[in-house]
Amino acid sequence: HATIRTYIKNLRKMFTKEYFDNIKGEGYRFNIV
Repeated sequence: HATIRTYIKNLRKMFTKEYFDNIKGEGYRFNIV
C-alpha cells in the first residue's frame, strides 16, 4: 500500500536525520559515505 510505503519512508527519513544528528553530536566517529 502506498500509505504504508510513505509511512516507512518518512520513518526512515526521521531515523536517518536523528542518526546523523547524533553522530555529529558525538564528534563524527564513523566514516559514512
